[in-house]
Amino acid sequence: MPASEPKRILLVNDLPGYGRVALAAMIPVLSKLGFAVSCLPTALVSNTFDYGRCEMLDTTDYIERTLKIWDELGFSFPAICTGFITSKKQALLIRDYCARQKELGARILVDPIMADNGKLYSGLDPDIISNLRTLCAGADVIVPNLTEACFLADAPVETSCSEEKLQELTDQLLASGAGAVVITSVVIAEKNYTAVRAAKDAAVELLPFERIPGSFPGTGDLFTALLAGHVLQGESLADNTRKAMRVIEELIRLSRDSASSLNGLPIETHLDLIRN
Repeated sequence: MPASEPKRILLVNDLPGYGRVALAAMIPVLSKLGFAVSCLPTALVSNTFDYGRCEMLDTTDYIERTLKIWDELGFSFPAICTGFITSKKQALLIRDYCARQKELGARILVDPIMADNGKLYSGLDPDIISNLRTLCAGADVIVPNLTEACFLADAPVETSCSEEKLQELTDQLLASGAGAVVITSVVIAEKNYTAVRAAKDAAVELLPFERIPGSFPGTGDLFTALLAGHVLQGESLADNTRKAMRVIEELIRLSRDSASSLNGLPIETHLDLIRN
């Protein structure tokens, strides 16, 4: 009896020429978890932004033509995971495509990459906020950090919050249409958490973690890939978030003395950490 085909997932994110971020970080993770990975690059970037300069090629026209061909060919994806979006036109194209796929049963996970530490990433237009709101409104799960959650909820942007503020943020995000919310990098009373709210009628669960000194680009992409892979295979959202957090923590511990931290975490050499 032939083995069943692996479940397909479409990744929508930028593609670096040098460094382990975005698609370069996510593909190995989801392949290890047993998925057949398809990609739709939102931009081609020469290297990680942490080097201080890079070249970026916007692929909006390519996306528009590609999605038209995929529709004509009848391609479908049981799952779609989106990351960096460059423009309003891209956001609308991807939103509409996700909506069409969702009608066919696809599950949608959105990482609204746009900000951190209380401000938008350098070079991004403030219009990106409303563009990503439209994408998040149709998602089954959204994965903002605290700064992004504040922008999406049109709330005062803070780098720390209270449990009451977190409740208000998740209320607003779920009222806007998202099915579930995972907020990373939450600081409450100087302690670090990932906050999970699996549905409107569910409580906010706070999952503590230890912040390890150092910085690696692409950590958020890896976390999103791990979370997406586990969510699509079952169990509770909180349990799947814990799995993703454990792998990221171990990867950082194994790599914190690396001389090439600007390239991201060396996921290819530590794939044995990833288990279903």
